[in-house]
Amino acid sequence: MPATQQEAMPATFEQAFNTGDINQVLELYESDAVLVQEPGQVVHGTPAIREVLSGFLALKLPIHLNASACWSRATWRWSPAPGN
Repeated sequence: MPATQQEAMPATFEQAFNTGDINQVLELYESDAVLVQEPGQVVHGTPAIREVLSGFLALKLPIHLNASACWSRATWRWSPAPGN
């Protein structure tokens, strides 16, 4: 399910995340990826990213990403999907 176009990444991530399957989410990350969990808390590599995102997935809340533009480097904020 990897995004082939940069602009497709928000929707692709949203779809993978909302399945609740950590493996589908991790398919979207390079092995040396970096994730900023919150300001000042940076994790490196898919094992650490797995740990962080598993915590979010454990909440069993769907997400909705609204992206008006997509950059190679972006800041996303987590918020509940409408109606939750």
